[in-house]
Amino acid sequence: GKGSDLDKSAVGVFKRLPEGYLELVCCYYGRPEPDEVGEFMVTIGEYYNWAYLAPEVNSYGVGTLRVIRHSVYPNLYRRQELNRATGSWQRNQIGWYTSSSSRPDMIATTKRMLRLGRLIIHDDILLGELQSLVHNEKNGKVEAQRGEHDDAAIMLMIASQVSCEIPEIEAEEGSKARVKTGAALAIEAWDRQMEQDTGGSVVNDLAGLGIF
Repeated sequence: GKGSDLDKSAVGVFKRLPEGYLELVCCYYGRPEPDEVGEFMVTIGEYYNWAYLAPEVNSYGVGTLRVIRHSVYPNLYRRQELNRATGSWQRNQIGWYTSSSSRPDMIATTKRMLRLGRLIIHDDILLGELQSLVHNEKNGKVEAQRGEHDDAAIMLMIASQVSCEIPEIEAEEGSKARVKTGAALAIEAWDRQMEQDTGGSVVNDLAGLGIF
């Protein structure tokens, strides 16, 4: 459907700053198909220095995740889940899954970051959604008021939780020997050649625009 009351897809790019600060630097709201969301996330992730992608995999998110996996994107958030066979926690599931157990945690994390002033937000839609959130006494959930949306707010909550987990993820990855693939080496060689051929003008132009 195309009604104005339907939920939208919200995609945000966040910059992790020192001392746990998180700044929203780019955002998108719309109603594309799930596979189009995946293509968009891969494209914007590459543009922003191969940023970590943390797609929500509930419901239609499965189609989004399928596209991202097929792209062989290198930096994907993996959530931690209990392996019931071994009794140990493992990061073996790609993407963020909002459940009855993960939702309270990400809400608490976001509230704490807001309380400490560690979230820097420049978007009126997101600010409006945060202000419209209420505690529903019937189901015990924090959600949007009737007639309002919480798509952007959920996007912020996922980013807040993932950002807090990244140091742990990086420590896990740092303990493993990582070897660059032939494709990655070829891209690096191409990048060096392009910079040499242009005298670095492209990089300088982008830096002047505040992109790098």
